[in-house]
Amino acid sequence: MGDCVNCIRRLLMICSSLMALLGVLLIIVTVWIFLENDEIGKVVMVNSTVRSSVSCSLFLGIMLFLVGLVGCFGALRQKQFLLSLFFMAIIVIYIMQLLGLLLFFVNRTKLQKEAFKQQMYAAYSGASSEASTAEETPAAQKTSDSDSNPTPLSHWDGLMVAFKCCGVFGPEDVKTGNLSEVPKQCCEELADDVKTKCQGGTLDDVVFPSTIVGCYDKVLSDYEAYPYWIGAMVILLLTIELLAMFLAVMLYREL
Repeated sequence: MGDCVNCIRRLLMICSSLMALLGVLLIIVTVWIFLENDEIGKVVMVNSTVRSSVSCSLFLGIMLFLVGLVGCFGALRQKQFLLSLFFMAIIVIYIMQLLGLLLFFVNRTKLQKEAFKQQMYAAYSGASSEASTAEETPAAQKTSDSDSNPTPLSHWDGLMVAFKCCGVFGPEDVKTGNLSEVPKQCCEELADDVKTKCQGGTLDDVVFPSTIVGCYDKVLSDYEAYPYWIGAMVILLLTIELLAMFLAVMLYREL
């Protein structure tokens, strides 16, 4: 019986330590993303859904670290109170994660091209863009896309400069969007005389070179492996949490 308890206790300490380490890793990554002033930071700042997801990840990392410490101390000291607290905390975190995944799935339309395009129009044209696109955009989508404040111009300018792209779909977004201000990066690769017209907002005769691509496809091509890494981390974390809950119950019953 003693050997069985020691085996369960060591396994629980390993799972709890992994949870704490994953929490620390999550904290470091999310803080770095918020402080990052280059490509990834720009992607986060231009979309409220991505920004909220990163903020929730920071909170989750803190919770995982604290709960992991509780699990380690509970297994080390073999205290039933700490084990029960650890078990209930993991259940709460597990439910929060499932709800977060559900909300992310429900709000996935905010990560589609058209949603980014409407946000860019709002940033460069303000309220006038919403009026000009009222007939083109379904009411439900307009509500979901405009439920947050327009993204500041500096974030969109920074995104386009960082990725050397223009618009969401491409330069045609700028020509057809009736923008009050043309993104700076869209005019960079043009000849000097054409660049002056572009920067002045006269785009009727401007022909953008094919080398200028849209930011949505550029970001996806540069970071196409990231969603798979995130998915693998989520599956690993959920598996460790389930195993930790099972071990905590077993150790609690043996004490």
